[in-house]
Amino acid sequence: MNLLLKKIWNREMIAYLIVGAITTMINIITYHILCNEWEIENLIANVIAWLVSVLFAFAANDRIVFSAGEKKNSLLKRGIQFTGARVASLVIDEAGMFLLVDILSLNNLISKVCMNVIVIILNYILSKWYIFK
Repeated sequence: MNLLLKKIWNREMIAYLIVGAITTMINIITYHILCNEWEIENLIANVIAWLVSVLFAFAANDRIVFSAGEKKNSLLKRGIQFTGARVASLVIDEAGMFLLVDILSLNNLISKVCMNVIVIILNYILSKWYIFK
């Protein structure tokens, strides 16, 4: 059991969780300001918040979490792969937000937090095994 914990809780995982938490805060705060303060439509606010958080997340994941700066594939290639993977998670996020907020009329911030949990898990899997391998 101890060996399993050491494999799971390594420097990379801890860094990913910290960067993920900051990225999530950027995403939720940006979404809140756009949607609730500036009254921009739900799905448009979600896409803009996604864009802001993806820019931060790529830089942080590339340099801090996965230390990819020294890897063989280029920054441009990693950037394209990262953005492509994030577009896939954006589609899931948009569908979830549409369902939870626009169809089921649930609270938009609670819905945003729930969707972020799903997106974080998906993004880690894609980053670890596809982009920063």
